[in-house]
Amino acid sequence: MIHEDDQSDYLLAVRKRIEENFKRTINETELANTAGVSVSKLQHDFPVYFGINLQDYQTEVRINKAKTLLTESNKAIKQIAREVGYKSGESFCRAFKKMTNQTPSEYRETPTGK
Repeated sequence: MIHEDDQSDYLLAVRKRIEENFKRTINETELANTAGVSVSKLQHDFPVYFGINLQDYQTEVRINKAKTLLTESNKAIKQIAREVGYKSGESFCRAFKKMTNQTPSEYRETPTGK
């Protein structure tokens, strides 16, 4: 999905900002302002370049961080939810299941974590 062009720098910067600030949802207006482009340009270019929209990417980053915590720690699921930016364990569990087809507990119990 990645295209080599001059526009990629701003998209890589947006992706990096999301990854570095995964504990909070950054709205599209803030991301666009930071990148110096319009919201509509960002909404169009990001999925073309990365194959995923901004909101889903933010969720994916959080869930991937949670997967690591689930397999590498014995922290409570509610604590992990907070550490990856969810305000409630319930919303975290819903997002996790939607993305992985498993609850966080089921994921943690699988031998490979998959």
